[in-house]
Amino acid sequence: MWKFLFFILLLLFNFNFLTAKAQTDLPEQSSFLEKGIVTSVLSRTHDKELEEVFNTEQIVQILNVKVLTGEFKNKEFKIKNYITSNPAYDVDVKTGDRVVLETNDQPDVDDIEVKNDNTEDINIIAKDNSGVMLVLIGLFLLSLLIVGGYKGMKALLSLGVSLFLVVFVLVPGILMGWHPIPATVFIAVIATILTSFISSGITVKSLTTSLSVTATLILAGIFSSLILSVATVNGIDSQEFIAILGEYPDLNFRGILSSGFIISTLGAVITIASNVSANINQIKIANPDAGYRYLFSSGLASAKELTGNMANTLIFAYLGNAIPLLILAFSTPFIKFINFNVVIAETTAAILGGVAIIFCTPITAAISAYFNKKYTQTKAS
Repeated sequence: MWKFLFFILLLLFNFNFLTAKAQTDLPEQSSFLEKGIVTSVLSRTHDKELEEVFNTEQIVQILNVKVLTGEFKNKEFKIKNYITSNPAYDVDVKTGDRVVLETNDQPDVDDIEVKNDNTEDINIIAKDNSGVMLVLIGLFLLSLLIVGGYKGMKALLSLGVSLFLVVFVLVPGILMGWHPIPATVFIAVIATILTSFISSGITVKSLTTSLSVTATLILAGIFSSLILSVATVNGIDSQEFIAILGEYPDLNFRGILSSGFIISTLGAVITIASNVSANINQIKIANPDAGYRYLFSSGLASAKELTGNMANTLIFAYLGNAIPLLILAFSTPFIKFINFNVVIAETTAAILGGVAIIFCTPITAAISAYFNKKYTQTKAS
């Protein structure tokens, strides 16, 4: 156990080094964000000139905003807020709203205070919903601990390890120039090994689960690469990718898109592999004389219902996320709709997830049957 903990600490040390190295290569920060609150709405008027140009409603709000964090904490400024009939970017506020403020360059307090009557140096970019998000995350964590108990605590630890690896290792690695697909497969395998050992210890079950997920993810990476290559998708399928393109034009966007596909299947694949491994392990415990063929066929049979349910779960998760696309389909010619980058990406992700789940079952059954036949268990692991 102590060796395992030492191994985790060693990995975290190396990953922190990678994160620090990646952060040194980030573009120089050109804007600074702080939290604030709207203390009053002084006016709300229509800009007639802009309305004539754009033929849409153009509103200008004059606001008093109090900064709550950073260098300007507790200082109050009068700013303009433009509402341009673009719901994707407009932030229509009222008195008492908490907001996120942006300054375009490193701010100078004296300079801004001179222009305090109507400063252009501070802008509202969003309403501040961080408090709501923290409450939701807290409710999720608390529910998991209450309902899951000790196993819920281990699941929470496993989730934390996986998130750490993706956010603080994979992303910095990609920014440093790692190829997204093999890097994602490697990180996903490490996450699977660690989470399997956390939940089950170092056992035949955790070993077979890790090997099965590794084999499945490698196939998923190859399959997604082939699909995106044949479909000639450039990988830029959303506004987020367009924003990234401006900051990091040399990134492998097709590989990053494929990386997202692989990560989205990870949870379902681990669930399938873990359940099939556990079933075959229990069969071997109950029948020590069971041969490879019997263990393999029993593992397949026991996972049929779970495989179908997990495939449905994954497909419906993507389908729910694609509701706006389905609405768009009713007003767009089919040949145009089916060739949208985002449609190809969502369809590929859903199919890849289903295929990964389907192939994970026989892969896990084969690997688990082999190891359980070779290493006979005398008690549940």
